[in-house]
Amino acid sequence: MAKNTDGYTDGYTDGYTDGNPKLAHLAIILDGNGRWAKNRNLDRPSGHFKGIENIEGLIKQCVKMQIPYLTLFVFSTENANRPPHEIKALYEVFEYFIDQQGSILIEHQVSFKVIGNIAAFPTSLKEKIAILEGQQIRDVCKLHLTIAAHYSGRWDMLQAIQSLLAETKVAPSLISSVDFAQIEAHLATRGLPDPDLLIRTGGEKRISNFMLWQLAYTELYFTDTLWPDFSQEELIQAIEWYYSRERKFGVIV
Repeated sequence: MAKNTDGYTDGYTDGYTDGNPKLAHLAIILDGNGRWAKNRNLDRPSGHFKGIENIEGLIKQCVKMQIPYLTLFVFSTENANRPPHEIKALYEVFEYFIDQQGSILIEHQVSFKVIGNIAAFPTSLKEKIAILEGQQIRDVCKLHLTIAAHYSGRWDMLQAIQSLLAETKVAPSLISSVDFAQIEAHLATRGLPDPDLLIRTGGEKRISNFMLWQLAYTELYFTDTLWPDFSQEELIQAIEWYYSRERKFGVIV
């Protein structure tokens, strides 16, 4: 994979490298913030704020590498069971990100969307999310940034089915008529392609209820590096690993 003089990977013009489809959708589980803080005798919120700092460089790198879709799993439904003070800190970190990066995202032609059951979020946070989501990208959108917050794969499939049945008013005897395409059209990720590559930082080797439907044939890359220490060089390494894979999608080639 070619790199330019800045050390970053060049964009792909033909859409294919080593026979694999172009990496169109990168998903990342941002894990390890709390352990990063603990290793430095800091409180857990300090790790979350440090993790936010790492997102800015990631966004710039994805734009530079012409990856059109980036989804970040920052807060799961199960995380809501953590101590109240940490939940409050997570909300504050999210607000901080919007305050610090909102105008920068628009300036760099990055669209912003939050998926998840955010009804329990503080009113101020929900208002800031709505304002940033409502900002229009006037020219070409260089990156579609999706933040999965208070999200889980099981919740996503449940709300998709509930939404579909409510919309179509399907009788119980006709439920079997519901197909994959109809469910996909009601997922929180509708409009996004399925991820090509999922990166999970922090050493855990599981997907933790993230995009259970959408990750069916995603390549999974696990690293022991804690999210605040995940460098752009390691991002490039993960992407090079992706292009070394032979993606068959269940077909013998």
